[in-house]
Amino acid sequence: MLYAYLSGEHPTLPLAELKAILEAEDQPYRILHVFEQLALLEAPPDAAPLVVRRAGMVKELGVVVVVAEADHGSIVDAARTADWSPVKCPFYVKPRFIQGYGSTHLDASRLAAEVGGIVARATGCRVSASKPASTVRVMVTEGAAVLGVVLARQSYAEMHARRPRARPFFKPGALSPEFSRVFVNLARTRRGGIYLDPFCGTGGFAIEAALMGARVVCGDLDRMMVRGARENLSWLGLMGGCDVYHGDALAPPLRPDTVDSIGTDPPYGRSTTTARRRVLEVVEGFLQEAAGLLRRGGYVFFAMPRGVGDPEELLSSTGLVMVEKHFMRVHRSLTRLLVAAVRP
Repeated sequence: MLYAYLSGEHPTLPLAELKAILEAEDQPYRILHVFEQLALLEAPPDAAPLVVRRAGMVKELGVVVVVAEADHGSIVDAARTADWSPVKCPFYVKPRFIQGYGSTHLDASRLAAEVGGIVARATGCRVSASKPASTVRVMVTEGAAVLGVVLARQSYAEMHARRPRARPFFKPGALSPEFSRVFVNLARTRRGGIYLDPFCGTGGFAIEAALMGARVVCGDLDRMMVRGARENLSWLGLMGGCDVYHGDALAPPLRPDTVDSIGTDPPYGRSTTTARRRVLEVVEGFLQEAAGLLRRGGYVFFAMPRGVGDPEELLSSTGLVMVEKHFMRVHRSLTRLLVAAVRP
């Protein structure tokens, strides 16, 4: 059994991203239980680095050693009877109180010391905080403590280095690499598959899809955005695997049944280019095109303002089937729907 430590930035997207990555990587899995920012699942241990390498909102995966009640005595008793064979020498114990659970009645230092002593006696390994080969986790969440060993952990340094303001071409409104990855992953993008973003803007989604190993086709109606997207992709050395075109999203230069995944954020604000078309008209036209371009089994993940239309009704005439829907509050007067659909 594995645990997945999820971002708290959104209530539903992190778990959805975890599932989508496992599906895109053809990894068998079963979600066993979901706590606050923590999911327990059955999946191969080899899936952990695959997930973390792709994810934007999945922070860490590890193997579960034991689950206990969230009080000191129960945690220590469970640690004494647990099988600590997944631990490599030397190791370090790092408790985490998720959303503050346990912080009022548990002492992190005392917990780390007692659990560390138990693991050291069970394995013969020494404790080392400087260069541990294993990190032992005590993850305290709502009503439970999960003790485990980290298999893979997210490093946000590279994503921070390519944040929108750090790129050569920047425009306000560009999503962070973390959120961009969610769009690409919820489209079930596969390595070597063709990924399309017909509203590419500054190229944020294209960057993340290319880094995941997809063959990227992206375009925009705004010539300045096309030049900027090319500049950003070139800055990261990714233009070799990308085709950036200038053109209308409602008439992309692609043949039917050739695209494996589509992840995109259609324009809706005053500063965006829509060729004088209403937002609903743009979304309807885009979905009709997406249905024809996608191969069978291909996914589209897109955003639209809440209240503009019913996504199920919009999809009903396309042959695409909605598989999930999420809400994202942008500000007081704008909530966006994030929708995943599949071509059966």
